[in-house]
Amino acid sequence: MLFRSSKERNLLQGKIGTLEKRIEELENRKKEIEDDLARPQTYRDGELAARLQKEYQSVKSELAELFDTWEKLQIDYEKLLENLKA
Repeated sequence: MLFRSSKERNLLQGKIGTLEKRIEELENRKKEIEDDLARPQTYRDGELAARLQKEYQSVKSELAELFDTWEKLQIDYEKLLENLKA
């Protein structure tokens, strides 16, 4: 049982770590897009502005999904740790 729980813990830690890296990448990209969208010259190129706005919405949507998944995995991880203590 302890081996299985340890294996589950390691698996959850790996998934959480992977999600955290992706979240960090997307947060950085979101900031870059926000900076670009804050520049007036961005809007001189309507196609660029539209592409950035579309990407921005996509990044925000993916971040929301990843945060939801991260939260669920974090809860599972905490429950597993509690069970290991018991």
